[in-house]
Amino acid sequence: VTGAAALQIKKTADSLDLLAKSADRVGVSAEALQKLNFAAGFAGVSSENLRKVISKLSEQTLVAARGSQEAAKLFTEFGLSVKELSKMNAEQRLYALADATQKIEDPARRTALLIKLLGEEGQLVGTLLSTGADAIKKTGDELVKLSGVLSRADLSAIETANDQFTKLQTIAGQVAQKITASMAPAFSAISQTIIENSSEFAAFVNTVVAGSALTEEKMKTISRVANLILLS
Repeated sequence: VTGAAALQIKKTADSLDLLAKSADRVGVSAEALQKLNFAAGFAGVSSENLRKVISKLSEQTLVAARGSQEAAKLFTEFGLSVKELSKMNAEQRLYALADATQKIEDPARRTALLIKLLGEEGQLVGTLLSTGADAIKKTGDELVKLSGVLSRADLSAIETANDQFTKLQTIAGQVAQKITASMAPAFSAISQTIIENSSEFAAFVNTVVAGSALTEEKMKTISRVANLILLS
């Protein structure tokens, strides 16, 4: 039970560590990303796909802001202004896209536009975005009510602890490797001794397995085998 609990704690720490690092990478606060992940889960969208969508949306906004007419056209089809999107943070841009997506009534057109803008993740995230920003926020706020949102300070502490544990695992692994390497010659010598004296060891095994009273001859066999191992 203790081992299983420790494994679950490590798994949870890894997940939260990834969440903290992902929030930094996509430019969303840790608290906001937790709420978005919670809402996305109800729409069947994984946290990984959500992160890809947020990153792709930021990337497309930057490309359009730098003058790409092709990228700008993609936003125009959603009724979005690249100039306004450029002033928003990553979370606000996602909400703006959600509201714009909700207004597109034709499901096929909506999916096609999302794929053009976001790539293959666009199809996966369509159900989430089509509910609109308010619905996404409302679902995310439910996580807050359940006291399920960790602060950035909490996540930072988990990151540090998890990093230290990873270092400890690495050190332990290196120590184990060195111990194994140092003992390898002895194991090799013992194995070679067993091979070279197979008849003696066969007699030894038979003596142990027999389980009968130890005769003088059996004692001599055990003694010879012990000496062979010690001498190797």
